[in-house]
Amino acid sequence: MVDGPVASLPANAASLWLSDDGELLSTTPTGRDWLARLQTPEMPQRAQAILAALTARVTAAAARSGQAGSPRPVSVRLRGGQGQWIVLHGERVIALPGVAHGISVVIGPAGTACVLPLLAAAYRLTGREREVVSGVLAGLSTRQISARLHITTYTVQDHLKAIFTKLGVTSRGELAHHLAFQFN
Repeated sequence: MVDGPVASLPANAASLWLSDDGELLSTTPTGRDWLARLQTPEMPQRAQAILAALTARVTAAAARSGQAGSPRPVSVRLRGGQGQWIVLHGERVIALPGVAHGISVVIGPAGTACVLPLLAAAYRLTGREREVVSGVLAGLSTRQISARLHITTYTVQDHLKAIFTKLGVTSRGELAHHLAFQFN
């Protein structure tokens, strides 16, 4: 409200096609919108740098896999210029005779499942604390989390206290709001 209306994000993922050296060869209009969201005033060429880094990671993954099989796609999660989470998935395009012919990239909004592991690592949550947070975000009660994780309600409460301390919050609602705020 203070800064004025916020431009809405593209709702769908988009496609990009890169050359073997990371140069953007073609994209959809939505892809251009997503690339524009990667830019920041401090780094006007940020999108190109990200595409070059993604290309290097895809190339390295392909080299590591060698003859063992096809490499898995490479994913990069990062914040856009306005703080929104964006994910890029890149993989080699192989022409029919088996020759690499550039890199295909899918770019779009990073969902909760994609970002929560990063946030959990940033806050140094343990594996069990992550499971408790997932239960809280799913709207489960202490008793339901206890049953799901096969631990006592007292143990759930102990985990919640530790989580609250690590995130600097004092309630489940504040925890959910704090994590949800990370996505905006």
